[in-house]
Amino acid sequence: GSLHKCITMFLSNRQQIVKIGSVISNLAPINSGVSQGNVLGPTLFILYINDLCDHLISNCVLFADDVKLFNTTNNASVLQSDPDYVSEWSNIWQLEISTNKCSVLHIGKKNQYTKYKLG
Repeated sequence: GSLHKCITMFLSNRQQIVKIGSVISNLAPINSGVSQGNVLGPTLFILYINDLCDHLISNCVLFADDVKLFNTTNNASVLQSDPDYVSEWSNIWQLEISTNKCSVLHIGKKNQYTKYKLG
């Protein structure tokens, strides 16, 4: 329909230049991703990743390009299952996760520290 056509046009035939100081690059095609600095970009990204939370055990909150998972279980293997799924899901959808931006917050004195992994 017309919405599909609008989104296709928004994502097609895009080009960019890069300026560093007084040096300007040649015009280059953009073959993937959603351009930043527009209103539609974050909405398209949320639509793209919307099904991620459907298959997680933990609670999941999406905001722009961030995903927050939280859970109150003491079972480390249950908690690890969600990062495992997120890693598998991101490989299928060809999304790279910035693992340097990922962290775990342990809350409570009795919360046993466990090292979780992503990927």
